[in-house]
Amino acid sequence: MSWSDDGKTLAIGVHDANVNGENTGHVRVYKNNSGVWNQVGVDINGEKEGDWFGYSVSLSNDGTTVAIGAKRNHGRNGKNSGHVRVYKNNLGVWKQVGADIDGESEGDWSGYSVSLSGDGATVAIGAVLNSGNGNNSGHVRVYKNRSGVWTQVGQNIDGKATKDYFGASVSLSNNGTVLAIGAHQGGRPSGYVSVYKNVSGNWLQIGDAIVGESVGNFSGWNLSLSSDGSIVAIGAYMNNDKGVRYSYVRAYQNRSNTWIQKGADIDGKTTGYDVSGFNSISLSGNDTIILIGAYEKNSGNNKQTLAINYVRVYKYKDSLNIWNKQKYI
Repeated sequence: MSWSDDGKTLAIGVHDANVNGENTGHVRVYKNNSGVWNQVGVDINGEKEGDWFGYSVSLSNDGTTVAIGAKRNHGRNGKNSGHVRVYKNNLGVWKQVGADIDGESEGDWSGYSVSLSGDGATVAIGAVLNSGNGNNSGHVRVYKNRSGVWTQVGQNIDGKATKDYFGASVSLSNNGTVLAIGAHQGGRPSGYVSVYKNVSGNWLQIGDAIVGESVGNFSGWNLSLSSDGSIVAIGAYMNNDKGVRYSYVRAYQNRSNTWIQKGADIDGKTTGYDVSGFNSISLSGNDTIILIGAYEKNSGNNKQTLAINYVRVYKYKDSLNIWNKQKYI
């Protein structure tokens, strides 16, 4: 799911929709007109059976461009190599921009995550099962639309080690020059997030990686970068403190290339089975509001017999350096 900057356009991916065969997937885009959500154009369907098209989606600021990941597409580079397609709304018709952006090799799951720049001209793509730096180390590639052709910007950005699953989450700054990447099983497996800046065509890391609190945190499963790339919000949905399992979200600010935590941890509930930050995290354009999507199960087992989905909204209070809860939706 992805929103436009003004919150009036929404893209929803259903990766297991049976359109052109089982689990083809599709994406629908809706626009809010006077309080009524109307679909924009027709469904954007996956290419073929088993694609999981719509597993990841990202809208441009104005909601007229959408990037869609199909992590299990059998593209020109092999089975489950994955691909991403970008579409532009032209008078209510979704037309593909350029060719498919295919994964590098068989089994990459390219398109596991996607993020568009504000103008929709740059897209970051995560391929969590790429093995360029060890089995399932993962990598991220960034592409820019140059006269209708998707051209890679800079080098592949590789995970550090085997089974990092680097690229599980990606988030671009508004201008597409700063990129945050999550590796939720990196660090064995506390998880980590690395932030990069495009300098003269090369992706250079900003500061050290931001590492999860403890083993098993899955920090970096979800994240959101501020519009200027100076603040990143990170979800860790498998935190376990003194035998009590709950999730947390942390925000960090770049100060002279050092990532300093901004405010205290935003903890999920310490009762039940709260998974805050699992579904989504979103920073507002002015960096003072965080929206956290979560679900809560009725027990700690793996049987999802009852799940309550909700969103919590927090606003940063500078004088106290804390995130105050504003709404529970």
